[in-house]
Amino acid sequence: MNEIIHGQVMFLLASLVCGMLLIVFYEPLRFLRCIFHHSKAVVCIEDILYWAAASIPVYMMFFYYNDGELRWYGFLMLIAGG
Repeated sequence: MNEIIHGQVMFLLASLVCGMLLIVFYEPLRFLRCIFHHSKAVVCIEDILYWAAASIPVYMMFFYYNDGELRWYGFLMLIAGG
């Protein structure tokens, strides 16, 4: 039983840290947008590319810690980390 709980706690912590890292890597993009004016089309393309790239570590985290099962509390911790 302890192994199951330990695995789920590690999954929650990994989700939290992953959410924090996603925001840490998004902040320089927001900073550049404040310095240099981007059109709405460029902002849209940047966001699409960022989130497409960000989906890879999120998928890897879900696959590694939770055997690929999508759990609502994993997404909740991603958002809380952000």
